Amino acid sequence: MRSPLVVCATDGAFGRRRTIALTTVAERAQVGFPPGWGVTTLVDRVLRSVGIEPRVDLEVNDTDTLLDLVEAVVGIAIIPEAIAQLRPSLDRLAITDGKWQWTVGAQVLAPAPANPAARALWTMLTTAQ
Repeated sequence: MRSPLVVCATDGAFGRRRTIALTTVAERAQVGFPPGWGVTTLVDRVLRSVGIEPRVDLEVNDTDTLLDLVEAVVGIAIIPEAIAQLRPSLDRLAITDGKWQWTVGAQVLAPAPANPAARALWTMLTTAQ
């Protein structure tokens, strides 16, 4: 299973690294989503799998604000690659440890959703590796 990414501002704190261990991430201020969100649940679980008690120093409830704060070097964030790709200016490092179990599920009543946005999501989910 491929891991989500650690995203950090381009402040050079991690040098030219392309990968990182969760213990290194735990040393930095973190920006994250509220408890109960899918990403938060996953990140908390994987941090605990390597003996790190999860913490979020600054909690936000929307992606743009999270990315703005990471870009402003307020903290780093552990987020899915799809979110990280919204800001190509940010350094993205693959996580090298932890037990990742990420399942995305969807259900439709017909062969494909009727709504165009739901159809686009359905297509993305059914063609994902």
